[in-house]
Amino acid sequence: MQGRLCRLEPLIAATHAAALHEAYSRHPGEANWTYLPYGPFSSAAEYGAWVKSIETCDDPIPFVILNALGNEPVGVASYLRINPPEGSIEVGHLSYSPALQRTTAATEAMYLMMHRAFDEFGYRRYEWKCDSRNADSRRAAARLGFRYEGTFRQAMVMKGRNRGSRSSTKSGRGCAPRSSSGSIHPTSTKQGANVSDWRRSCLAEVNDLLRGAHRFLTLFFGSPMHRSLAPSRRSVHQGASESSEVANENRRSP
Repeated sequence: MQGRLCRLEPLIAATHAAALHEAYSRHPGEANWTYLPYGPFSSAAEYGAWVKSIETCDDPIPFVILNALGNEPVGVASYLRINPPEGSIEVGHLSYSPALQRTTAATEAMYLMMHRAFDEFGYRRYEWKCDSRNADSRRAAARLGFRYEGTFRQAMVMKGRNRGSRSSTKSGRGCAPRSSSGSIHPTSTKQGANVSDWRRSCLAEVNDLLRGAHRFLTLFFGSPMHRSLAPSRRSVHQGASESSEVANENRRSP
């Protein structure tokens, strides 16, 4: 996913892990990992092993965010809870280094992921969930246009404490893309064909419904698509003739 200020590509341990760990190390302490179920990582090797364990996953699907100027890894974001039959997908596992935090590039990265989910693959529900105590994430969701739906209280135990999950969403247009394969990978080129096939079949179903409705209306009401609501010339003339006959009859009466 190419933007003006950043680019997203699949996260690969051998290519990105060491540089990402270095970028994260510029923010000392555990602040980057407080609300994530993993981390902090004490070394590049430890972080690389963790990246290796998820880099080929179908869900979540992790991406590295690279700045456009130096092509340097500055953060990670993922698609997860991917539900093609219902057209629902979530963005999460957000981990931004200091070089990416509170920048226009961070906003563009989220735009690129939303654009792919909605406009390229036809998903209709895009979710953002965060720890209910994560004020920065709540503000980011609101700024990006997500609508708060509610909080799942004590949804999980993470790092020895209760976590309430705050849910926000954005909605797209239309129905959900459907695939017989059951799992849709938003990075694959095959998915574009799947969505195109689905859209064609959806249009065919709509056309069938319209033809059926037209036959039904024609059967009971004639030709509704071509009938004018204005009175016909014949009915106007007939009405005028009847009015004239009534007037003549009234004049003959004593």
